[in-house]
Amino acid sequence: EIIKKIKEQYSGHEDFDEIITDLSDGDFFSLWAGKFLEDGFDNNIDLAKSLYALQIDKCENASDSRTLAEELIEHFNDKSTAKELYQKSEEFSEDADDYRSLATSITSSKNLYDKDWSKQLYDKAIEISEDIKGLMYISEEICNDHKDKDWSIKLYKEIESKLENLEEYNILISATFNIIGDKDWSKTLAQKAIEQLTTTDDLYSFAGTLLDIRTLADFIADTDKLNDKALAEEVYAIIRIKTPLTGYFKFTIMATGGEFAYGVIEDQNKIDLLKNKSDDGTIGLDNDDGDVTVSFYDCDFQLFHIFGPSGPYSEVSISVYKDEECNDEIEEIISKNDINQVDLNLFTISNPYITEEMKEKYSEDSLVFGGYYYEKRIHFPAVIHIKENERFDITNVYIGTVNMDETLGGDEIVSNVFYIRPAISQQIMNIYQDGENSGEPLSDFIGEIYSEINDGEYSDIKELFDQCMCETLEIEGKGEREEEYAVVKTLDDEILFDGSC
Repeated sequence: EIIKKIKEQYSGHEDFDEIITDLSDGDFFSLWAGKFLEDGFDNNIDLAKSLYALQIDKCENASDSRTLAEELIEHFNDKSTAKELYQKSEEFSEDADDYRSLATSITSSKNLYDKDWSKQLYDKAIEISEDIKGLMYISEEICNDHKDKDWSIKLYKEIESKLENLEEYNILISATFNIIGDKDWSKTLAQKAIEQLTTTDDLYSFAGTLLDIRTLADFIADTDKLNDKALAEEVYAIIRIKTPLTGYFKFTIMATGGEFAYGVIEDQNKIDLLKNKSDDGTIGLDNDDGDVTVSFYDCDFQLFHIFGPSGPYSEVSISVYKDEECNDEIEEIISKNDINQVDLNLFTISNPYITEEMKEKYSEDSLVFGGYYYEKRIHFPAVIHIKENERFDITNVYIGTVNMDETLGGDEIVSNVFYIRPAISQQIMNIYQDGENSGEPLSDFIGEIYSEINDGEYSDIKELFDQCMCETLEIEGKGEREEEYAVVKTLDDEILFDGSC
C-alpha cells in the first residue's frame, strides 16, 4: 500500500529506485520516514507516519525502540506512542548502558521529562553496572539532568573505593572538580593517585600509559584547575624516566619516514637527461638513458641526503643492553610510546635551502634535483652509554630533525640523537649567554643555538654538541617504497618537474 503511494507520487524522484529497493526488502523504514519529512519530499507527513508505524514492529532491541520513540516525539510530538516504545526499550534492556541511555532519554525535557521513571532506570543501571566509567557517566547525568548533587556525590564516593587505574582516577578527579565543584576532593584524589604511582611496583600497569600521567600533571598544574605547581612537579618527575640501571641504552625512534636528497647537477649530460625526462613526465628518483645515469642521491653538490623516520609523529622505545652492539638485553624501559608523551626534547637541527651564495658557484645551466621516497616502520636506533655511578635521565635526550619545508615539503626527519648531561648543558648555556648563569634550560634555546651554529657561529658550542652526539646503529625500514616524489628546478627556481613519479 505504501509502495503504491510512493510510485504514484515520486516515480520521477532521483531517489525513487533506491526507495523502492530498500522498502521492498523491508529495510530502512525510519530512514525514509525521516526523509519524507524533508522539503525534498514536500514534507509528506502521511507517508512518514505510515513508515514509522511499520518500524515499530521491527524494533528488536533497546536502542532501536528508544531511538524510534525519540523520533516520534521530535517529528509528531506523539508522546503516547513514544511511551509505549520506551516501555518496550526497558523490556529489551540487558546491560547497564541500555538502562542508562534509556534513563537519559526519558528524563530529557525534549522527550517525556519523566524523572521518577528515569530515577528507577538509573537505579537499575547502577545495580548491574560492572564498569566504573559507566558509573561515572551515570553520576554526571544524575547531577546535570536531575540536579541531584547529593545522589551524585554518594555514587562518586562508591566509585572512589573501586578505582583501579590512573585513567579512572583522572576521570573522577575531573568529575569532582567540574561536576561537583569540590576542589579539595579533586586534590585529595590527585594525591592518592600520586601515592599509587610512586608505590606500585609495576608503574605502567597502574598508570596505563604516559599520557595518563601527563593528563594528571597538566590538570594539577592548570591555573584554572588545581593550580598546584609543587604537586604537579611530583607527577612530571615520574614522566622524566630515570633508572639506576647502567649499560648501553638503545633509544629507538620509529615512524613512517624515508630517504630524502636534494642538490645541484652540473654535468651537462645529466642536465640534458633530466630536462628530457621532465618534459616527458617520465622522471624518477633514478634515471637512465643507456649512456647517462643520474639519481637523486648522487648530485654533484648534495645539500642534504638523509634517511630516517618522521620526528613529530614517531614512537619511542628504550632498552638497556650489556654490550655496545646491543645484542644482550638487560631490560626494556619503554615500549612504543608516543614521542610527544615522553619528556625528551625534540628540536629542528637544520632547515636547509640553496642560498644565493651557493648559486653563484654554478653555471646558470645547472639544475636543482631532489626527491624522496616514503617507507613505513623506519627504526632509527641510537646508543647512549650510561656508566657506573651515573643515572639515565630521559630529559637529557635531544632529538634533532631536519625540516625540509624550504625544499621538499613539510617533513621533519630525525637526523641526530644527543645525550647532553646537565654539566655540558650548563656549559653550553654559559657560552651562549656570555658567561651569565640565568638558570634557563638548554631545551628552550637549542633550536636557536643550532641555527646560529649552521650560520658559522659558536664553533666551541658545536664541539660540545659533537661530544654528546650518540652513535647510530643501522637504520632499517619496512623495505618497500610507499611513494616517490621528484623535483627538478633551474637555479632561478623555474620548476621543470614537481610531483609524484
